[in-house]
Amino acid sequence: MIKEGRSVIVEEKHNRIDTSCDLTQENRPREEARPLNPAELRLENATLRENNKELNAQLQRLRAERVAHNGDQLMRVVNSMPILVWSAEPNGMVDFLSENWLAYTGMNAKAALGAGWIAVIHPDDIAPSLKRWKDLMSTGTAQSAEVEVRFRRSDGQYRWFLVRACALRDQSGAIRSWYGTNIDIHDRKLVEDEIRRSEASLGAAQRIGNVGSFSWSRQQEAFQCSEEFYRILDLELGTPVTLQRILDRVHPDGRFRVMSLRDKPITTTDEHENRLIMADGSEKVVLVKISRTDSADGTFEYHGAIADITARRRGEDALAQARADLAAVARAASMGEMAAAIAHEVSQPLLGIMANAELSIRKLSRKPTPISEATQAIGRIIRDANRASEIVRRLRDLYSDREPTHEAFDLNEALIEVLELSRFDLEQEGITVDRKLSSQMGQTAGDRVQIQQVVLNLLRNAIESIASNPGSRRSISIHTYKGEDRISLTLEDSGAGFQPEQSRKLFDSFFTTKPNGMGMGLSVSRSIIEAHQGILWARNNDRGGATFGFDLPAVARPKTSRPSS
Repeated sequence: MIKEGRSVIVEEKHNRIDTSCDLTQENRPREEARPLNPAELRLENATLRENNKELNAQLQRLRAERVAHNGDQLMRVVNSMPILVWSAEPNGMVDFLSENWLAYTGMNAKAALGAGWIAVIHPDDIAPSLKRWKDLMSTGTAQSAEVEVRFRRSDGQYRWFLVRACALRDQSGAIRSWYGTNIDIHDRKLVEDEIRRSEASLGAAQRIGNVGSFSWSRQQEAFQCSEEFYRILDLELGTPVTLQRILDRVHPDGRFRVMSLRDKPITTTDEHENRLIMADGSEKVVLVKISRTDSADGTFEYHGAIADITARRRGEDALAQARADLAAVARAASMGEMAAAIAHEVSQPLLGIMANAELSIRKLSRKPTPISEATQAIGRIIRDANRASEIVRRLRDLYSDREPTHEAFDLNEALIEVLELSRFDLEQEGITVDRKLSSQMGQTAGDRVQIQQVVLNLLRNAIESIASNPGSRRSISIHTYKGEDRISLTLEDSGAGFQPEQSRKLFDSFFTTKPNGMGMGLSVSRSIIEAHQGILWARNNDRGGATFGFDLPAVARPKTSRPSS
């Protein structure tokens, strides 16, 4: 469209508008412009207004087309995202739900918009989620918030979602709308729940067993510790646990062991006991076990467990004391049963001393004095006195209440001494003893007197069994053997033996087949043998009686004993 003295060019090509209105002085016709009359001026203005109106219409159409294009593109992006998208008005009423949201819940937009979406929330989550939503809107200053709720799927199954809401504000700060996303976190939630259950189960097991766990590497300053670890060391929960803080709890005698973990890394599993000093001065005994895990980058990490064994250690000490007390009681009972044998053993050398003393007096009173005969009599007095002294010493060692000793001794020699103490009882019952002692017998290590107490108890049981079975052949066979790293002793009698149903109870405390027995002899004997890393056993033999035996560790350097037969 062209007007005289003015030019307006409107060109529309490919939805693009190019307008120009060049009225500069240089482009005017060189002829002198004629002034416009009022009618022409009104016509010119009307033409310009019409052109501007048409131009604005075209611009609005382009803008609408572009908005529609961008909107379609945005919706395609929103609906292709693996999340549920929504928007709401400032008052919280939902005004948009993505196709994924509607497809997932199975609701239609008409039912879900506004407040209809509440229908798909798990009943237990409605109240807390609505409160969170209302608090967010009432605050007015919050920019975003999130909450975890369960949404009902179209098949009726509830799954956990993380719901995030973000406010869109205008230049004045007022909220224009809310935009939000729902992200499926159900699988993650299940894993987290399983981890929590495992941690709770582990924590309960550690509390029940008084066992704490920890991990540490030399690149770390603090240990990673369980709650039970804190409790065992009597530390405030959450306090950083450093090596120095642990050393402050460890007894001075055990600090070197702990420091060696830092200065000399372990290559295999380390297990040891240690003592802790609590803040109130009390002591704990702990068992520590540590293993090492190597990484591909050359670093390594320690993983360990610490168990509070204070109660167990006290129980073991109390049990050891109780066993010692029972052993003393058993020795005292045996001593009472052997009173006649003791009296006989001691009376024999005393009678000899008296007889030789009278003979010495008679010899010395003669004139001339037979000095040689008197000397011989005095020599016999000394011999019998030494014999009585030796018997008293053996009895004192056997029945005294003393601390156990640990030393190497010869089992054959210890056995012979026990047989000497029991000689009177064996003679009284007419029992013969067949001794077959190994000439290559080595030494064992332990408490000689305690092992003699075991042998004496087995021997007295055999004597009493034979005495209660008059029709049997009255004999006892005692053998000793030397193995590669063990030495053994067996004692076989010709008594009545024991019933098969009694075999499981023979070594139980207070079980006895004797009318007046205490039931402690075999129980104490087993405790003694096991404390010496040995085994005590029993079985019936072909002679109708019982065979008892035990074995003990042999010491490294054997000692040849004097065989006796």
